[in-house]
Amino acid sequence: MTATSRLEGLFGGNAISECCIPQVADERAAALVRDTVAGSAGAYWEWYAYAVLRSYLLAAALSGADSSQILNWAMNPEDPCPAQVLKDHAANVPRDWIVTLEAGLPSAGGERATIFGTLLHAMHPGTQPYPVP
Repeated sequence: MTATSRLEGLFGGNAISECCIPQVADERAAALVRDTVAGSAGAYWEWYAYAVLRSYLLAAALSGADSSQILNWAMNPEDPCPAQVLKDHAANVPRDWIVTLEAGLPSAGGERATIFGTLLHAMHPGTQPYPVP
């Protein structure tokens, strides 16, 4: 069976459901985003993409969503669903993850597009990390 996202390709079929633990979501988001952007500003974009992706992974796990839903959220960053899922499970969610989704991202259109483009790139099944010099 072909992986539908890089997440399943790297971590297997239960990759999302296992992200119901924030630490697992955090580690998987970091692994997916690491070294996906080249250039001197790469770390900036990767950090924001990672911060959003870890929240999306946790929201997906808590709501029973799959990787296609994560991709949908990334293509529609104004969708309130992932933040609402995290709020509905607030006792098990680091507060700053909710804040990041609701207000912690740069608001300039070009910056937001680069963040979510980086996230989508990180989730694509064929993405390979850029070589580190």
